[in-house]
Amino acid sequence: MLSLPTLLLLLVCLTCLITVLLVVAATFSDRSPELRLWAAGNVAVSIGMVTNGLDSELIPPWLGIVVANALLAGGQCVIVSGMRAFLGLKTPASVIVGISLFSALFCAYYFYLEPSVHARMLFSSFMYGAINLYGAWTLRTRMEMPLIVATRTTAIGFLVMGGALLVRGVYYLYFPIARYDDAARQMLFITILLAVMAQIAIAFGGILMVTYRYAGEMKRLSRHDALTGALNRAGITRHALAALKRGMQKQADIGVLLIDVDHFKQINDRYGHPTGDQVLRQLVDVINAQIRPNDRLGRFGGEEFLVVLDGAGPREVEIAAERLRQTVEDCPAVAEGKPIAYTISIGTVTSREVGYGFERLVAEADAALYEAKQTGRNRVCMARSPLVGKRPAD
Repeated sequence: MLSLPTLLLLLVCLTCLITVLLVVAATFSDRSPELRLWAAGNVAVSIGMVTNGLDSELIPPWLGIVVANALLAGGQCVIVSGMRAFLGLKTPASVIVGISLFSALFCAYYFYLEPSVHARMLFSSFMYGAINLYGAWTLRTRMEMPLIVATRTTAIGFLVMGGALLVRGVYYLYFPIARYDDAARQMLFITILLAVMAQIAIAFGGILMVTYRYAGEMKRLSRHDALTGALNRAGITRHALAALKRGMQKQADIGVLLIDVDHFKQINDRYGHPTGDQVLRQLVDVINAQIRPNDRLGRFGGEEFLVVLDGAGPREVEIAAERLRQTVEDCPAVAEGKPIAYTISIGTVTSREVGYGFERLVAEADAALYEAKQTGRNRVCMARSPLVGKRPAD
């Protein structure tokens, strides 16, 4: 069986190892404030644990007791603030500083003015236990799979750590320091053993949280256009194929709108590409505001967008397209405080007319869009077979 000093050394080494891992990860991450907070908190906790564990003959009491407890309390608060940052919540720095100072002053009072190891043990047990339980409570937020597994693992770690410390505090509360020896050492052994297990759970869960967050972001980026936030060509194609498959099974209509910004090259030449980008972003906002929640928008080309309308027949598609065209005409884009008027042309088609083949639907919508361009732009044209002509250069 492990001895108490060995277990304590294991806890210190584990904390330091986790700290090194987090520092390295935070160094190479420029978009993860939670990692930087976890690393900073673990650095403070590691220094506090090492300092507090040194022989009193090697370091002065103000460093081994007062400063060490301030670092332990502040470090744990910073770790919890990192968890809050992961959830998009902010923690005032004044709260962390206040808890650290309170911990330092409390330990200084019960060392210099009214020396009491018992009071300091009670304080550390209840204070650190409460901080860890708050960390577990912070992660109560419901999340999607598999991120919920990571957050629950981390929350269990905080819960075990906090619970063990509070139980130790209650034990010390009823048994003054003069009355315990072997029982007290056994209680300390159990507390440290649980702390080691909790540290592993917190570290493992935290790493999983960041990993799943990055994986989700990469998945989103692989399906979305970086400029506008709409689905990219691959993303809208994937959605369209799934919608068409469902539509074919249920014999439901699927509508497609192919949208192109009129004279977009002239906008870029006259106002500059940043303004052109702003026009595209606003167009996406306008389209998203007009379509239904189950419809999808994707950027299909440079200034060309594809909208998939689920359960929309020819009449519904025509009405939706005309409403969208009119809205864009009435709502100029704004760049650097100046209105930029622009219009769109739209080609429409539905599965009722040409079937559920995606390529055929896009080709027919493209032909209808070409017709809208040829006949004056800023208009909506329904698909007509056979396909005619080639698309004009903008």
